[in-house]
Amino acid sequence: MKLIDILKESLNLKAGNIYPDITLTPSPTDMGGKTYEIKNKDKEEIGAVVIKDIDGIENIIYSIFILPEYRGKHYALPVYVNLAKMLGSICSGEYREDGTPTSFVSEDADKIWKRLKEIYPIEKIKIQGNKFRYCLNSKKL
Repeated sequence: MKLIDILKESLNLKAGNIYPDITLTPSPTDMGGKTYEIKNKDKEEIGAVVIKDIDGIENIIYSIFILPEYRGKHYALPVYVNLAKMLGSICSGEYREDGTPTSFVSEDADKIWKRLKEIYPIEKIKIQGNKFRYCLNSKKL
């Protein structure tokens, strides 16, 4: 096990979180972007996520939905990490220059990005209007 993997595991344990295993499968459903079904380790479908390219930035998490019975069980963070591994990177909705989320970033998504920033190096990509997006690059996982 690499030192960075040990550190990540240590951070997860300190936070009281051991993240569940999930799989992402491309879906033929057209939701105006790349759609993936989210399944847990028992192969039960627990949700879906839509990825779009916006403002010249690829792989923005446009929408994520977790079925109500699976919410609050730490599935979102592994979805983000697995997407970054699959796609090479993933990015957030828009944040204002002062770091506050715009209406394109839900409160739950903001919490996930804050948690990701505690565990991984996250890039800030500037976009128009003095705003930015957070991006998680698979090379930094």
